[in-house]
Amino acid sequence: MTDKNIFAMEQYILELEARVAKLEQALRVSADKFSKAFYESGAMKAIARYRDGVLIDVNESFASTLGFARDEMIGKTALELDLWEDLSQRQEMWEQVSKAGFVKDWESKVRTKSGEVCYVITNVNLISIAGEQCVLVSSNNITRRKKAEKELISTQVLLNRVFDSIPQSLIIKSKRDGTIIEVNQAFLDKNRVTRSEVIGRRYLLQSLVANPEEVDRCYEILEKNGFIRNLEVRFDYISGGESRTVLLNVVPIDWMGEDCILIVSNDITELRRYQSEISRLDNLNLIGQMAAGVAHEIRNPMTSIKGFLQMFQEQKKYQEDRESIELMIEELDRVNDIITAFLKISQKNDVQVKSMNLNECIGGVLQLIIADALKNDIFLETQLEHTPEIMSDKGDLKQLVLNLTRNAIEAMPSGGTLAVHTFEDEGGVNLVVRDEGNGIPPEILDKIGTPFLTTKENGTGLGLGVCYSIAERHNARITIDTSPEGTSFKVTFPAGAI
Repeated sequence: MTDKNIFAMEQYILELEARVAKLEQALRVSADKFSKAFYESGAMKAIARYRDGVLIDVNESFASTLGFARDEMIGKTALELDLWEDLSQRQEMWEQVSKAGFVKDWESKVRTKSGEVCYVITNVNLISIAGEQCVLVSSNNITRRKKAEKELISTQVLLNRVFDSIPQSLIIKSKRDGTIIEVNQAFLDKNRVTRSEVIGRRYLLQSLVANPEEVDRCYEILEKNGFIRNLEVRFDYISGGESRTVLLNVVPIDWMGEDCILIVSNDITELRRYQSEISRLDNLNLIGQMAAGVAHEIRNPMTSIKGFLQMFQEQKKYQEDRESIELMIEELDRVNDIITAFLKISQKNDVQVKSMNLNECIGGVLQLIIADALKNDIFLETQLEHTPEIMSDKGDLKQLVLNLTRNAIEAMPSGGTLAVHTFEDEGGVNLVVRDEGNGIPPEILDKIGTPFLTTKENGTGLGLGVCYSIAERHNARITIDTSPEGTSFKVTFPAGAI
């Protein structure tokens, strides 16, 4: 070998040594980095032999999170340390490592030294250390997050229960596209629909609010103020039936991170009916007080006037004025009827109630009803079922039946049918008088029973007022069902004693 070859060999060896030194340096740097990444990491890290699961090393975070010292864990298996809360999870994880060589974001429950259960999310990778196949385990403690999630779910469940238990109808609607996101149970019950039939729908408000003008008004107020407070509107429920009066409230809310509006409808139909009834009763009381105060004073001079007119009627010198005198006497009788109605309204507890049968009372005035019906070319249909006795004043009861039947007859054209039906149900003893007229206009219906309210050309507006007054004295209630095909008045008496 020449000197030249020897020199070249020496140079090659020097380069090779330099490369080895660099590799050793790189390995030391890599080992330092791994060591820092392993021991100084805030994540829970461990290295275990793949063949038997013995822990070769763990970092401080791994040991302290599970309540151990590092030397208590190294050299032992997870089974020996009783770390697994559910052994089936361990089996599933090792099977996946064996199959794929890794596990990613595996959520499981582990047990600390004190027995407390923790939730961890784990990544596992197969590695080789000094020719030994091992697993590198890296976990994060997510117990706080899981507890927060459980608390959030619990809060959401509670919120849903509260939401569903509220008696007012609630609708949550997306601002973005107007779709219905959620409704409560009260809404479903009142509209007789299922949640799946409503969720995802749009323009629900337009289909619920009865009057299109009120819909426009709702959107005008909402656009101007951003909310609606106690706006009184009429609602038509999805399932149909009677329109209801509601107080509408609309407020913006954040629902599950989405901008929405909450629509609250408080049904005040019964409240408005009670208010109307109270107003009507107040009017009846006022009329009654007036009647009681002046009726007798008016009747005395009227009796005298009628007597003189009857006397003049018999005299020959007034024969030419006989028709005028008869007209005046008729008008006096009409005034007397009005005063009698006044006095009927003014009566409160001045009635003599006793046990009687409703059907027998109707039988006592049936000939009068038949005569009225024949005179007006009306058919009479009666269905008097067996009913228990009620406590009533006989005169009041007859007056009630006659007033209701005469009103029904006058509400129908010739050829109509007047139906009188009595029966007992769980509400009490019922009298129903039904006609085949054109129904009662909505603007009149809420004022029925108000004194002097009449749609008849020659009516006084006191007949139904008397009926309501009689019903009040007997603890009975009057309900009305009207449509273009006819109207029925139902009077429900309590069975037995008042």
